[in-house]
Amino acid sequence: MTRWRAASLIGVHLLIGLHFAHWKISGRTLAPVEPSEMFDTLHLGVITVGFLFMLGLVLATSIAGRFFCSWGCHILALQDLCTWILKKFGINARPIRSRLLLWIPFLAVVYLFVWPQLLRVIHGESLPTFHVVSDPDGWTSFTTNDLLRSFPGLGMTLFTFAICGFVIIYFLGSRSFCSYACPYGAIFAAAERLAPLRIIAGPGECSQCGLCVASCPSSIQVVDEVQQFGTVMSSNCMKDLDCVSVCPTEALTYGLTKPPLFRSWREPRGLKKQYDFSLSEDLLMAGFFVAIFPVIRGLYEAISFLLALAITALIAYFAILSLRLIRQQQVQLRNFQLKSAGRLASAGWVFSALAGALGLFVLHSAFIRYHVFASEWALADMQVLTRPDEPRSEANNAPNSDTSSPAVTSRATSKALFHLEQAFRWGLFRPLGLRRQLAVLYEQAGMPMDARAHLHALLVRDPTDKESRLRLGRLWLQGGRLDLAKEQFAQILSKEDTLGQSTSRLRERSLLGFAHFFLGDIEARHGNHALARKQFELAVRDNPRDAEAFLALGAMQASAGSLEEAEKSFKASAKIRPESAAAHNNLGAILVRMNRKEEALEHYQKSLLLAPNNPLTYCNAGLLLLELSELDKAEEKFQQALGLQPGFAGAHAGLALIFEQRGQPDQAIWHRQRARQP
Repeated sequence: MTRWRAASLIGVHLLIGLHFAHWKISGRTLAPVEPSEMFDTLHLGVITVGFLFMLGLVLATSIAGRFFCSWGCHILALQDLCTWILKKFGINARPIRSRLLLWIPFLAVVYLFVWPQLLRVIHGESLPTFHVVSDPDGWTSFTTNDLLRSFPGLGMTLFTFAICGFVIIYFLGSRSFCSYACPYGAIFAAAERLAPLRIIAGPGECSQCGLCVASCPSSIQVVDEVQQFGTVMSSNCMKDLDCVSVCPTEALTYGLTKPPLFRSWREPRGLKKQYDFSLSEDLLMAGFFVAIFPVIRGLYEAISFLLALAITALIAYFAILSLRLIRQQQVQLRNFQLKSAGRLASAGWVFSALAGALGLFVLHSAFIRYHVFASEWALADMQVLTRPDEPRSEANNAPNSDTSSPAVTSRATSKALFHLEQAFRWGLFRPLGLRRQLAVLYEQAGMPMDARAHLHALLVRDPTDKESRLRLGRLWLQGGRLDLAKEQFAQILSKEDTLGQSTSRLRERSLLGFAHFFLGDIEARHGNHALARKQFELAVRDNPRDAEAFLALGAMQASAGSLEEAEKSFKASAKIRPESAAAHNNLGAILVRMNRKEEALEHYQKSLLLAPNNPLTYCNAGLLLLELSELDKAEEKFQQALGLQPGFAGAHAGLALIFEQRGQPDQAIWHRQRARQP
C-alpha cells in the first residue's frame, strides 16, 4: 500500500497548491483548511472551514478508523518522508516508549479546548454562540483575503519541519510527533476506539512470519493483538494497510467488528508493554517537561504551541540521557556508544558538550521568559497601554476612564519597563513585538526619545509597518513637531488608493482612518478648518468605530454652523463610546444652539455623571439653567465650577449675571472683575 498512500499524500499537497493558486489568482479564497482553525470556533463561536473539516474527520474516524492520519495529513507525510530518507543513510528510527510522554497530546487537548470552556462556566460567562463570519478581512473567517494570515514566515516554517521531521524522528522514533505532541492525533485516537471498521483476522491462517509487525510504521504488535482480540485494538493504528498487503497467507483483512470501546471488560485490556525508561525516569521526564514547556512556548515570539510540545519533549529526553550519562556505566544513543565501562567515549564527550550548551540555552531562555512574564504581571490589572485604535487628539481629548491612580500606573509602567529592558538587552533575538511593547511603555512613561528610537528601528526592518508609523507620527505630534508628524501620516496614506475599500483588511483600513484623524488635528491647529473637516470625514469613513473622530468632526461641523450634522456626529460618538463625557457635553452645547434646552440639560447631566471634575461642563450647565431662569441651580453649578478651578472666567461671568438679576450690584461687579482677570 506504500505507493498508493504516497500517491494520496502527493494529491493532498497538490490540493494545497491549488488552494494557494486560487487565492493568488482571485484574491479571495476559503480560509486555511487546518484543524487549528477549530480553536476560533470553540472560543469565539466563529464557524471556520477548519472546524467543519475537523468535524467531518472525527465522524469519519469514528466509523472507518484513522485513515486521515496516514493518507491525508501533511505532517505525517513529512515524518514518513524523513524516516525514508534516514533509512537511505542506514539510520533506522526505532521508537522509544515512555509511559508519560504519551499523555502529552491528551493534556494538550484538555488545555486547548476543554479548560477554557470550564473557565467560562466557573466565571459564569456564557458559552459562545456559533455564527459565520463572511467578512474576509478579519483574523478568523470562513473566507479570507490572506490565506497565510495564521502561518509563520518561511524561516520558522523550515525550522518547524526540521524539528517535527528529522530531529524528533531520529531521537524519538518514526511518527513520534503524532505520539508525543499532536493534540489532533489524540482526538482521532479517541474516535478510533468507536470505529467498527478495523484490521481484523482474515480467512487465512497466520504463519507467525512477523511481516505485519515489521511493516507497521506505528510499531504495533499486530500478530499478538489479532491473536488475542481478533482485531488490532491499538488506537495508534493509522490504517496504512501495509500489514494487510504484506501478509502472505491473507490472515489479515479490513472489515467489521465490535469496536474496542464496547468490548467486554473480561477480555484482556492489552498486551504487556515494554518501556525504555524506568518509572522514576518517566516521572523526572514529566517534571522536566512541565518546567521547560512555559519557557519554550512563545520564546522570542516565534515558537508555536505544537512546536513547543515537540521541542520540550526532545529536551526532556536529552535531560534523562544526561542523567544516565552521569549515573550509569553503559549508555548508548542509537548507534553511538556514549559511555562504556564507566568511561566517556568520544561520542559521549560530544553529546555532553551539546547537552551542556542546550542546558545553558534553556536557562538563558528561562531568564528571558521570566522578565517577559514579569512585565505582563506588572500590567495585568491595568489598562495602561495607549492602543493605536484609541487615538487622543490634543484639541478634543476625552477624559480618561482608567480609574488607576497616576502613581500606581507610573510604578506599574516602570516595573514593566525594567523587565522588558532586561529581556531586550540580554535576549539572543530582538523580536518585533518586544520592540513595539517597549515603544508603547516608553511613550507611557513620558520618554518619547526612547519610544521614537524603537519605532524607527521597527520601520527600518519593515517600512510598511503602518501601526509603528502611526505611533511615531503621534509622538511627533505630541512633541509639537507638526511637520514631522504630518510626514509620517502622509506616508501611511500614500498607498491608500491602491488598497481599495473592498479589498483592504479592516485593520489596514482603520489605521488609515487614524492617519486621517491626526492629519485633521494638525490642520485644526493651523486653523484650516475646512481641510480639517475633510480629514475627519475620511477618518470616520475608514474607521466608523472611532468615537473621537466623530467628536472632532462634530466640532468642525459646529464651527461651520452645520448644527444638524454636528448633532449626528456627536450622537454617533456617544453611541460608540457611551462613557464619553466630552460627547455628551458637546451634544448639549449643540442642542442649546438649536433651542432644545431640555434635551441639552439631560446631556450636561450625563456628562457631569461621567466626569464630575470638569469645570467647563458645570459652567455650560449653569449658563443653560440661567437661560431657563433657574438662578439657584445655576449658581450652584457656577460655584461647583469655581470649586474645581477658582479662576474660571466663564463661571465668574455667569455669577455676575445672576447677581445683577438679583439686584446685588456689588457682588456682580466683583465677579465681573474676576472674569476679566487673566
